[in-house]
Amino acid sequence: MRRPWARLAGVMGAGLVLLATPAMALAHANLARSDPPMNADLQAAPAQVQLWFTERPELILTTVQVYNEQRQRVDQGPATVAPGDSLSLVERLQPSLPRGTYTVSWHTTSAEDGHVTGGAFAFGVGVKPSPTAALAQPPPAGSSQGPLSMAIRWLSYLAAAGLLGLILFPVAVLRPALAALDRPMLSQWELAEQTNVRCQRAARLFAILAVVAAMATIFDQVARSGGQLTTQATSATLSTSLGRLLLARNGVALALLAVLSLRHSDVTPSVMPSYRSLGAAAAAHFRVMPARTARREVAAIGFALAQLLLFALTSHAMAVPNATDVALFVDWLHLSLAGFWVGGLIALALAVVPVAGSWLRLRAKPGPADLERNGFFGPVISQFSRLALVAALGLAITGVYQAILHVGTINQIASTDYGRALAVKTAIFAGALALAGYHRLVLVPASQDPTNAVATRARRFFTRSLPAEAFLGVAVLAAVGVLTSLAPANSQVGNAAMTKDVGNVQVAFQVLPMQIGSNAFQVTLRSNGQPVANADKVEMVFNMLDMQMGQTVVDLRNSGHGTYSAQSDALSMGGHWRVDMLLRLPGQFDKRTSFDLTVKA
Repeated sequence: MRRPWARLAGVMGAGLVLLATPAMALAHANLARSDPPMNADLQAAPAQVQLWFTERPELILTTVQVYNEQRQRVDQGPATVAPGDSLSLVERLQPSLPRGTYTVSWHTTSAEDGHVTGGAFAFGVGVKPSPTAALAQPPPAGSSQGPLSMAIRWLSYLAAAGLLGLILFPVAVLRPALAALDRPMLSQWELAEQTNVRCQRAARLFAILAVVAAMATIFDQVARSGGQLTTQATSATLSTSLGRLLLARNGVALALLAVLSLRHSDVTPSVMPSYRSLGAAAAAHFRVMPARTARREVAAIGFALAQLLLFALTSHAMAVPNATDVALFVDWLHLSLAGFWVGGLIALALAVVPVAGSWLRLRAKPGPADLERNGFFGPVISQFSRLALVAALGLAITGVYQAILHVGTINQIASTDYGRALAVKTAIFAGALALAGYHRLVLVPASQDPTNAVATRARRFFTRSLPAEAFLGVAVLAAVGVLTSLAPANSQVGNAAMTKDVGNVQVAFQVLPMQIGSNAFQVTLRSNGQPVANADKVEMVFNMLDMQMGQTVVDLRNSGHGTYSAQSDALSMGGHWRVDMLLRLPGQFDKRTSFDLTVKA
């Protein structure tokens, strides 16, 4: 028999495979507009540059720098928040700037969800700036949400969801199932207690994972916001509202670990009389439970729910312009329901199956222990199935709400990385739901009569299929880790500045000014922190996604220092475009990736 932790390791490995898939790292505090506008030709020198963002920027983690043609700074002091507008920043300029082209380079962290973005644009004083003038600035350091960031997010969600389910399982599933037993045998109480002990041990391990993931999240945020892990960058990040929320998440994880490290709670009280109803039995169990045990369980559940609330407070819901409180509540409810469902499946796979399952052939002759195990397994799986059905329906309803909120249109599903990741998550959830439906409609009824050979076969089938359903549940959380690393599908505005990791090469792709007609395209290649200046070929293939059109192929020229640029009118109409990119580097196989663009009509 495979050890349960080996099965869980396989599940986590599969999640890492999903997370390793490169994805567009669009940040969320996008630049909506500026004054002076991009590529403006001004007759008089401006006194300041003002930027408007789609989300509130964290001022202490924001830099706005303005350069002349000789790459000399012409800005004065740090940027400030515009009076009366928290979405806008103002950067003062030196007085009486001479005639020439000026480049504005900005880098910021969203105060709503911590995503990092940056970019550059140019304006001219007395001259018309070249469309490629702003592309001389390198992409902002640390803005990419690579596989490591996504893996940290996934582990954070896995730990939080698994904890809630493992904590609730003895309370909401195990005790009511025991109360439903007519005349339980002593061995069945022993099976229940073994299951309870396994749940609590697993919960402690997941609490340790939650603490580690919370610390890793802080370090990852510091690295992406400040570009490097330094004491100054850490202090600056933790002094922000986002940093305080991340610290609070770490504090809750530590408190939860402390509560779970206390002596484990018995699944049953010492006195076990008979009751006429399930409700009366469950209520009596809590009445006779020691007060210390009850307080410990209530505290653990409260900390687990608070941890999920802190996740919601750093999610896309906080950036919703209307009815933010409703979006926040739905996000928290969605995470809580996922926690009970996925965490309950983990409890079944790690605690119930090892204690009461069987890896014998489905039609092997039942043995003496099968009757006892059937009598315990049937009520447990039946109780969980009822509650999981409610959780699954709630997940579907809240998931539809979130899709409407963050995707917008059907076209955004196929044409954006966020939409495609959501489609993958939905497909995995549908597979898990189909398997859960088979369990609920076929295997649960077959498990109700413990004396029947059919119940033994059903329990043996459950032994194989429950870890598979848990696998799908953990994979759903992996998709959530990807989704929360991407900008919502309906948030893409203005010029595009995107970064992807293709093997060991980081590809930064920028389009200015992101309009119908002529645009400047630049690709910056870096490997191990160094520019890749010897690419044999960098090619873009443009495909219009909203209608059938011929492809447009554009070759980029080497501009030095790892940058490759071109001027083209390939974006000939408004709508959704996909840019397939070919990279041919000396001595390596061709590398391919793609970017999605939305051009406003």
